[in-house]
Amino acid sequence: MAKLAGVSKATVSRILSQDTSFSVSEATEKRVWQIANKLQYKLSNVAVRDNSEKLHLALVSAVSFEQELNDSYFQQIKLGLTQQANLWGMKIANEIRLPTSDDIQWERLSIYGAVLVVGVLTEDLLEKIYQYNQNIVIIDDYRDFENYDVVHNDFGRRTKFILDLLHERGHQNIAFIGGNKKLMTQTGLAEIDVVDERQKAYVEWMKINNLLEQISLQIVGWGQKMLLLQQRKYFLAKRSQQQ
Repeated sequence: MAKLAGVSKATVSRILSQDTSFSVSEATEKRVWQIANKLQYKLSNVAVRDNSEKLHLALVSAVSFEQELNDSYFQQIKLGLTQQANLWGMKIANEIRLPTSDDIQWERLSIYGAVLVVGVLTEDLLEKIYQYNQNIVIIDDYRDFENYDVVHNDFGRRTKFILDLLHERGHQNIAFIGGNKKLMTQTGLAEIDVVDERQKAYVEWMKINNLLEQISLQIVGWGQKMLLLQQRKYFLAKRSQQQ
């Protein structure tokens, strides 16, 4: 491979290992990646650093840096992925944040042991990733896929558990405030909505408990949802003080 690229083996190794301390021209780097993809070169052949072989992972995320910083839910997902990778002697070597207007070289994903996907991507985009790497694990997506593994929380079951508790205490007029997720493309959000698992669980539970007429759905954006919850919290606190 080094001969085909016209560079040394060390150069190939450091480019594919994404050594940030190594400087090389963009043309040379692109040529090495193209040849690696054409030869279906596996990262395990070159992922030796400090005499310790590590399996590299790629992360494709529909969560922006700002969302991750401001939302503990996404912070914990990223922390868990990083910690577990370290425990297995692995690391996340490449991160792709969506949406982006940058020209993403998707073929680079072919050299990683697996691709971790956080968020809900369009099926077309998932298929593009699958072309270059068949080891895909999706986190925080409740859709069913034939070719991809999915890891998600038990939001549906926990929603029904909470509704059971409310029902046991005599509540029947129960509303749901939530937000749907839009599928992510490479350059932005699509118009396609994915219904939240908690909303599905709420509607199903209300029907099973013969409360169909009491169903009240308030589906807003996630930012609006937080505002509504804050307003309700303020209202309840003020009413409690008055009592």
